[in-house]
Amino acid sequence: MSQKLIQLRLIVGGGRIPDLASALIAGYTGGFSHVDSIVPAGLDWAPEGWLYGARSDKLSAVKCLSCASEADLAVTDGWEHTPDNIIALVQRLGVPAGVQLRPPGYTTFHRCVILTVPVVDQQFADFWAAQHEKLGRPYDWRSIVAFAAPFGLTRDWHEADSWICSEAVEDSLEKAKILSAFWLAPYKISPGLGAARVEVLPAVWSTEIKQGTDPRREAAIALEDWHWHCAAFAT
Repeated sequence: MSQKLIQLRLIVGGGRIPDLASALIAGYTGGFSHVDSIVPAGLDWAPEGWLYGARSDKLSAVKCLSCASEADLAVTDGWEHTPDNIIALVQRLGVPAGVQLRPPGYTTFHRCVILTVPVVDQQFADFWAAQHEKLGRPYDWRSIVAFAAPFGLTRDWHEADSWICSEAVEDSLEKAKILSAFWLAPYKISPGLGAARVEVLPAVWSTEIKQGTDPRREAAIALEDWHWHCAAFAT
């Protein structure tokens, strides 16, 4: 049974200082304002290295083009649901809100941590299958309201019609049997609390990414860090 790696990218949005919305979310919910999954090599529906998650904001085509590398721009003109053609479509039209694929560097950060999570083949396949099922679903504003409500308002997060970033990741991790079902409803699970759940798993490593790092290098830096620490603990 071989081992695969899932990478989760947690941020507090902003730059030298966090932006107001991210600071409020991170301060209220515990550490981070957003979580994405980093697309691995080998998926036939998503470009390697892109970021996958649920957001409430739209991403303009101009912003997408500013994130693109020369390799990203070398795409085909025909349309099939392939990583290259997804890149071309995103660069032409931008990215709507909801659960979507976004290019690396699509947003700046005040703080960024990548969790590298070792899993077996079946868990890896099940996680990304569960993620793929969510592609194109709208953002779940009801969960945001339910998150802030002290009582009375609830949201059945098992309804797959819409998602926020942390509940989408939690759902996929549970479906892949990487995490057990949690007693707290995932619409109450923030990016920070979700990260705490993941960090207690065996051999998970967190890597702090410095501001100014090439966004296309972030995943590789975290992988190198994980491999280095695995080798260090093995000696």
